Amino acid sequence: MRILLFGGTTEGRLLAEAIAEYGRPGGQGTRPADLKDVCHVCVATDYGAALLEEEEGLVLHKERLDAAGMEELIRNVGFDICIDATHPYAVEVSSNIRHACKACGLRLFRIGREDTVPRKDEHVYAGSVREAAEYLKDTEGNILITTGSKELKEYTVIRDFKQRCYVRILPSPEAVEACIGLGFMPKNIICMQGPFGYGLNLEMLRAAGARYLVTKASGSEGGYPDKYRAAADAGVRLIVVGRPKEENEKVYSFDEIIKFLGLGGCAALKKSSDTMHKKAYIIGAGCGDPCLMTGRAVEALMDADCIIGAGRLINELIKAAEKGSDIMGIPAAALTRGKQLVTEYDRNRIERYIKENSPKNVALIYSGDIGIYSGALGIGDMPEGYEKIRIPGISSGIYLCDKLGISWQDARFLSCHGRELDIDGISDGCGKLVIFLGEKEDAGRICTKLCTDGKSGHEVFIGERLSYPDEKITKGRAVELTDAVTDPLAVMLVVSGQGGNRPALTDPGDGKDINGS
Repeated sequence: MRILLFGGTTEGRLLAEAIAEYGRPGGQGTRPADLKDVCHVCVATDYGAALLEEEEGLVLHKERLDAAGMEELIRNVGFDICIDATHPYAVEVSSNIRHACKACGLRLFRIGREDTVPRKDEHVYAGSVREAAEYLKDTEGNILITTGSKELKEYTVIRDFKQRCYVRILPSPEAVEACIGLGFMPKNIICMQGPFGYGLNLEMLRAAGARYLVTKASGSEGGYPDKYRAAADAGVRLIVVGRPKEENEKVYSFDEIIKFLGLGGCAALKKSSDTMHKKAYIIGAGCGDPCLMTGRAVEALMDADCIIGAGRLINELIKAAEKGSDIMGIPAAALTRGKQLVTEYDRNRIERYIKENSPKNVALIYSGDIGIYSGALGIGDMPEGYEKIRIPGISSGIYLCDKLGISWQDARFLSCHGRELDIDGISDGCGKLVIFLGEKEDAGRICTKLCTDGKSGHEVFIGERLSYPDEKITKGRAVELTDAVTDPLAVMLVVSGQGGNRPALTDPGDGKDINGS
């Protein structure tokens, strides 16, 4: 099969790489060895061509073609199918492709993008770039423009555009020359290749002092959801240039094209699955306070459409959002706004929910770290059809040891949270024990057993509500804490009388709270 592919987008690049791999010796496909041009890729600029490498099976065309030029290419080379993977707003190009294919009797597949963000009353929706510029013409405040360089001339009608307008364009000489030629200030020109994440969008809006952000609804592949969220959290008004109506009889998804071409096993696509396919983030949320989550965990929560976790974890995120707290510099409200928040811990019910609702990206959050006595250990290969991305967190046991200044590298970790703990001999042969508790009487029960075993002098530290404002750490000998009643989700550290490198205890019998030690 010989394919004509019109690219210039993420989808086009991934398809070209996958098709080239399919046709190489040792690849997934079975093309004849003498067929050196499995896929012809048409891009409009040198910059677009630079994102691909011409190799065996892949032929690049780096010029703008009108309908007649496309028709000539089709007749001269001879193709089996044509794939239009151009931008959703490339109306003229798509129209030319459609007419050329119709004239040559070539089957055409148009790749469409899902509009993933709903319309909001507080946003301004424009039918075109010209309409957006007309709306902004007599406004006050700076504007960040992210609609590309092709129609920048329309924005020159805006009063004081040279000072007020910041433009984000591709880093190509043609785009820069176009900006400067129209009078945009060099200091207001941002040359970067997207798509951009939430954090970078937020910082650009703040750096520009923007009151308005102009964007196209280019879907998740074009970074639209992250621009949408960043604008909301920066207090910036969003001006959305609506998508032109697709004139093709049928529009296909990227996944449908992959399936049709039989490219599902290509390494090129697996390597880029985080860009185009569903992701399941399995996150260790730390020991309590959301502010102790890792930066990677926060990024994952931003990317997720749905967050599933135990009630305590979901509630902490909601509370942080209501307080207006920041987590790793990102407003907590941005982590929850417009998302499905599901309180669930049971593996089977989580799997059922994901199958029934099929979120694009889902975050499964677990307390502490996902590698030690965690519900995440039961997830395995679930959910099916998602790329699994595991993100560690800070275990409450490690937090307690670090807070006390006690090394945990030689400790034994045990748990009686949701499981039976064999108390007999729990401290035999180990100088340090970290035990995750599950019921309020567990600490006293364990200390009673230590005394029964002749280990009443062992040092005991009990951490409750660790990392929260009302955090409490109690210290004492085992004999002093046999009646201890704690928060059910506490953690305790037991250090034998022979243990070294630990805080010195006062006289037996103090049973003191050592918060702040």
